[in-house]
Amino acid sequence: MVLSEIQFEDSLSSKEIRDLIFKEISTPSSNRILYIAQAFRVGMSIDEVFNLCFIDRWFLLQIKEIVDSEINLKNKSLRINIRSLRILSRWLF
Repeated sequence: MVLSEIQFEDSLSSKEIRDLIFKEISTPSSNRILYIAQAFRVGMSIDEVFNLCFIDRWFLLQIKEIVDSEINLKNKSLRINIRSLRILSRWLF
């Protein structure tokens, strides 16, 4: 599973991006999960996200683990060992 990264305008400051993420997480919508994933990408904690959306921490942890796996995968070369492949396949299938 891949949670698409939200693209922001280059003209937005870090504070404006963070404020937009806060707003989108606080409001139920079909894109909320994407903003939750983006919040984890920019370093927000599970507790910070929980305080905005009140989604069960267990589900937030699952989303964070997907995002963390995605980040780890982006940092790897094309060579991947069997253990890493198995871990990755667990998240993708």
